[in-house]
Amino acid sequence: MMNLCLNCGRKITEEGRTSFCSSECQLSSYVSGIQAEEELVNTNIRKIAYKIRIKECKYCNKEFESIRGRKYCSDECFRVFRLRAVRRNLVPTTCKYCGRVFEPSYRFRAYCTAECCRIFRSKRNTKDRSRLEYVNCKGCGKEFGKWRKRTKYCSKECFEEKRSKRYMEERNKPVIRVCKNCGIEFETYKRSIKCCSNECASNMRIIKNCKTCGIEFEAKLRQIYCSRQCKDRKPKQILACQYCGKEFESSRIALYCSDKCRGKVKYQKEKSGNIAIRNISKVTTKTCKYCEKEFQTDAPDKLYCSFNCRIQIKYLQLKEKRKNKGNKPEPILKSCKHCEKEFELTRHNKIFCSKKCGSLFSRKAIKHTDKIIENIQN
Repeated sequence: MMNLCLNCGRKITEEGRTSFCSSECQLSSYVSGIQAEEELVNTNIRKIAYKIRIKECKYCNKEFESIRGRKYCSDECFRVFRLRAVRRNLVPTTCKYCGRVFEPSYRFRAYCTAECCRIFRSKRNTKDRSRLEYVNCKGCGKEFGKWRKRTKYCSKECFEEKRSKRYMEERNKPVIRVCKNCGIEFETYKRSIKCCSNECASNMRIIKNCKTCGIEFEAKLRQIYCSRQCKDRKPKQILACQYCGKEFESSRIALYCSDKCRGKVKYQKEKSGNIAIRNISKVTTKTCKYCEKEFQTDAPDKLYCSFNCRIQIKYLQLKEKRKNKGNKPEPILKSCKHCEKEFELTRHNKIFCSKKCGSLFSRKAIKHTDKIIENIQN
C-alpha cells in the first residue's frame, strides 16, 4: 500500500513516516487545527453575545440567522405579513351610495369605488346649497357662499395676497422709541435698536459683573469681561481627584489632581488586566469564577476578570439548559372560576381557563350588581 501525506497528498518517501511526508507538513496541519478550534469558539461567543439563532421566517418559511429575536428574514416579508394581518381583521361593509357589499382595504372606507364617492358628494352638496351664507370676500370683494362661519376669503390666493400686504404694511411702519443714552425720541424700522446713533451706542455704559473675577464695572452693551486678562483667563472650578479624592482648582475639566495620580492609575490598569480603578479606598482583590485569576476592582458586584470569561460561563450555562430540556417540572393544576374545569397554570395570577370564561364571568358580575342597585333604589 502506498502511504500518502494527509496535508499535501504526496507520496511518503522517507522511512519511518506513515501520515506526513515531512515535519513542515506535520506542523502546518497542527496549526490549521488550532485555528479551526479558535474560529469555532469565536462563532459560539458571537452567537451568545448577539443572541443569534436559526429560525424560520413567519411569511416565507425560509431559514435565516435571527439577531435578538427577529422573526422575519427581510423588511418586505414583515410589511406583506402586516398588511395581510390587518386585512384579515377587517369586516365587509356596504357602500353608502350603491349599497353593494365589499371588502375594504382600510378601516374607515365607506365607498366601493372612487366614482361612487364623487357622485355621492356632488349630490350632497347640491342638496345643501340652501344652507350657504353669501358674504363679500375681504381680499377681492366678490360674493361667495361659505359653509363655515370663520371663512372670510373666497380662495387661498386671496388669503395669501392679503396676508403678504398686511405684513409689508406692518414692516414698513416706523416705531417711535427713546434713546437709552441721550433720552431723545427717534423713529426706527427695526425693533432691536435701542440707541439713536452709533455714537450713543459706543458711549453708552451699563453696570455689570465680570464673568471671571465678579467685580462690578461700567460695560458696553455686549461687554462681558472687565479686561483682556479676564477674557483670556477662564474661571476656575473646584473638582475632586478620582484617584486620591483631594479637592483641587482647575480652569478645564480634569480627572486627576497631578501626574503622579494619573501614572498610578495607568500602572494599576496594566497590572490588573486593563480594568479601570478610580477609588483607592474601595479597591479589593478578588478571584475570577472562570479562570480563577486574582484581579483588583472597586466594584463590589464584579465576579469576572474580563468580558471573555463572562461570555464563556454563559455558554456553559446554555449547554446545561439544553441538556435538561427533557426533564420538565410537573404541571400545576387549578380549577376555573367560571366552568370549574382543571387547567395547567402558566401564570401565578391566572384564574380562568380561557378568555370566554373570563368575559362570561364579568357579564354575570355586572348583571348581579345591577340587580342589587335596582333593589336598593326600589
